Amino acid sequence: MTTTNAMEQLRRHLIAGASITPLEALKQWGMFRLGARVHELRRKGWPVATELIGTETGKVVARYQMPAAVSQNA
Repeated sequence: MTTTNAMEQLRRHLIAGASITPLEALKQWGMFRLGARVHELRRKGWPVATELIGTETGKVVARYQMPAAVSQNA
C-alpha cells in the first residue's frame, strides 16, 4: 500500500466516525506507521484527535478519531 493510499484509507475510516489504534491499523490494513499517516492528515488540515488509552497489559497507546462535527459534515 502506498503512503497516499494508506492516508486516504485512514481518512475515510476516521470521517466515517470510527476510531483506530496502531494495532488495529496493522491488523486491518497492514499499516505499520499510523502515527506518521495521522501527522500527514493533520498537516493537510484534518483535525484528528488523539486519546491515550490503557491496554489490558498496562501499556498506553494512542487512539485516533475525528471530532463528531467533522464526521457528521463529511
